[in-house]
Amino acid sequence: MLASMLIAGETDQDGVYSSPPFAPGKYYVLATSAPIDATVEAIGRLWRGRNRAKEVAIGPDATAQVKLDIAW
Repeated sequence: MLASMLIAGETDQDGVYSSPPFAPGKYYVLATSAPIDATVEAIGRLWRGRNRAKEVAIGPDATAQVKLDIAW
């Protein structure tokens, strides 16, 4: 389930990432310098690191900004 719902992207040279629009809801956001894909190893790292993720609630027509430290 986590692999099918995963949205990953890369920051620009200033460390800024802008995502496409998301549906309203609750999301968990984290930053990592490790490659993220749908492999068992990568998903396992995400699952184990979920306590370092920031929870973000997005409402209808809302904009969210999150500042993150690299989790690993």
